[in-house]
Amino acid sequence: MSSFLPKTKFSDKRLPMVIISDFEPDDLMAIAQLWSWKAKQLGVHEEEVRPVVVMVADFYRKDRGTVFEKKLLMARLMLGLEVNVDYRVLTHEPTKHPLGKDAYDGYAPSLAHAAAEIAGLANDTTREVEWYIIAPGHGHLNALAKKLEASHPEQWKNLHYKCQVVTYTGSFNSRQHFPDDFVAMRNLCGGALVDISKFVFFGRDHAHPMTTSVNTFASDELAAQVSREFPRVSAILREFNNEFTGALIDPWNMRLFSGHGRMSDTRTQDEINRFVKDIEPLYLSQGVQAYAQALMNAPELWAKVAKPKRSTVAAFATGTMDMPLCDQVCFAFQWLRDPASGKAAYLNVGDEGYWWVDPESGFSGVQDYTLPRHQFSKDISAIQPTLSAPVEDQAKLLEIRATMEERLTSHIRCVQQCLARDVASPDGAAAQEATQEGA
Repeated sequence: MSSFLPKTKFSDKRLPMVIISDFEPDDLMAIAQLWSWKAKQLGVHEEEVRPVVVMVADFYRKDRGTVFEKKLLMARLMLGLEVNVDYRVLTHEPTKHPLGKDAYDGYAPSLAHAAAEIAGLANDTTREVEWYIIAPGHGHLNALAKKLEASHPEQWKNLHYKCQVVTYTGSFNSRQHFPDDFVAMRNLCGGALVDISKFVFFGRDHAHPMTTSVNTFASDELAAQVSREFPRVSAILREFNNEFTGALIDPWNMRLFSGHGRMSDTRTQDEINRFVKDIEPLYLSQGVQAYAQALMNAPELWAKVAKPKRSTVAAFATGTMDMPLCDQVCFAFQWLRDPASGKAAYLNVGDEGYWWVDPESGFSGVQDYTLPRHQFSKDISAIQPTLSAPVEDQAKLLEIRATMEERLTSHIRCVQQCLARDVASPDGAAAQEATQEGA
């Protein structure tokens, strides 16, 4: 990628943060926000330091087609990070994808490199290392912990039971954690694990409608600002949305008409027949927008669309772009909790108890210590934060939104300035010239 986006190497300095991510847009936005916030908190410029980032890829389920390549480009444009230079990719199964095969074949050295970077954080015992697990574990989290323990035993002692662990517990993430990944989380926690769930954080069924997704939460000015200031970012986000997000609501998605978070089909046979005859063919013949419009215009079918899918269908139907808000809530939690924000009263950290995760639905919660052990308990102390009441307070949400957008655009602006400077450098100009000649 450096052949057309030249870059100088990032500083060797690291923020005390480890981020396990699958590089979907909400992940990248959350990483930008957390990175910008943490650098400011520590009094350093975000260009001079970076978190340890590990990408997990799933070429079988999610990173098919050109989705993986688009993720790499989004990370380059939004974070300034380049694959195999600033982060490594871990994938857990063989694949025919050309880049996926390289990632699978290079698993051992990539794991060792990531573990060595994390071990470097443990040498400074004056600062707590924060772990953000915002992607399915797929066993990689356990593999990292095992590698740290085996190859960096002294540093592992400084991490074992001494880290802050924040995990986003969207049902897809939670269902894809392996049992040993939960063991790794338990071995890292130096206090209560922080379980972040967008649904819970914003008030469950009482949440303000604006918290449904990025499409409903973002300000009217954000899209125009990104398009104006960062046109390449805007373009790749739209391309990714068309390929990846469109597939999340395609007619063959097993969870499109599911209920209560479980794999099911809530339609009657007559409704299935009508969908197959009148609506499903539109996806391939006329495109996702016509398909989404037809689905919304069929009241009995629209009522059966799973709630998490509705904002996506609606966005495609109206020609807008929808993304999950999910992982950005991790930043909202940290910012509200930071004394410097002056917004601690907006946050209810919740009572501490034992963490449980239903392996089938992916739902999670915190069980009071005094109650009988939950059947899905992970024997990890945890909290599940929420906004303080009233959760419907729009003024509170607007303040959170303003900070999220300011941290995001500030970081992307920093990245774009670095890219422009690198292209203008002698090495960057030479690389660009060589690329043009090769074309």
